[in-house]
Amino acid sequence: MSSIFDMAFGKIDLTDEIHRLAQLFEEDINCDVINEGFYDNFSLEKFIDCYCFVDWKERGTYRSLNEIKKICGLAKIREETSLDESKATCYLEYLVNMIHLFERNHNLYNYYYNKYTKNKLYKLMSDNIDYILSQLNLMEYQIPDKDVMYKIIPAKAEICEAIKVTDNIDIKCDILEYNHISIRNNLAAKQKILSNLYKDFESKRGRLKQGGCTDIGSNLGFLFNNLGIRHNDQKTKPAIKTMSDPEKLEWCDRCFQLYVTTILIDEYLTEHKAEIETLKKKDEDEIQN
Repeated sequence: MSSIFDMAFGKIDLTDEIHRLAQLFEEDINCDVINEGFYDNFSLEKFIDCYCFVDWKERGTYRSLNEIKKICGLAKIREETSLDESKATCYLEYLVNMIHLFERNHNLYNYYYNKYTKNKLYKLMSDNIDYILSQLNLMEYQIPDKDVMYKIIPAKAEICEAIKVTDNIDIKCDILEYNHISIRNNLAAKQKILSNLYKDFESKRGRLKQGGCTDIGSNLGFLFNNLGIRHNDQKTKPAIKTMSDPEKLEWCDRCFQLYVTTILIDEYLTEHKAEIETLKKKDEDEIQN
């Protein structure tokens, strides 16, 4: 016999979870707001739309949250009977960005901010978002040098570290974009991003060789040159030219992972190797004394 914990806390129903989040955001979390001299009941989404959205620098030319939801296919999310991971992640990304937008300059509307956030459903919504992301092995990551812009990416420690140690903003954004679910199976999009990352790899290749990492540099260079990333198929090795697109996609992902590895190796060679050697020498000197 199944316990209540087996029945209620087993594998999550992604469609149901997104429907509940949407209801919280679009309806249940609400308060009375003075609107044109009269009190009006505003959901959290409506409040953000009316008081936060217009000052959001990343809104482009969109005039409302509804316009963004329509272009992203999220306008009728609560009516959809089956959501795949891609659509669910898209809604989570929308929700995460709107919450950060709401919380960014809360001092401008502190009274209403307190009214919304003291609602126990607000904490419930935030906790549920974190839980769903963890169950999907995803995390939110803020795009550098942007007003409020967060993307949902796989929760991989090596990806986060590579972004952290990379100084180039464009490279940071390319690493984030490569891991975004929207291009998970898009070979052309991934090849384009890898083409940009190749230039960064080339800047590290000499240091990799000097640090004794010739093999990884050579193999990564081979993949960059033969996966349709830098050259057309005329210059591709026969074994790769005959691959199906899913196979090429798999190899592009391996190429990307290897590239991330070279970022971490380069960080070690340029920032930590000398420090460790100094520490080892200091330890040896102390032993001798």
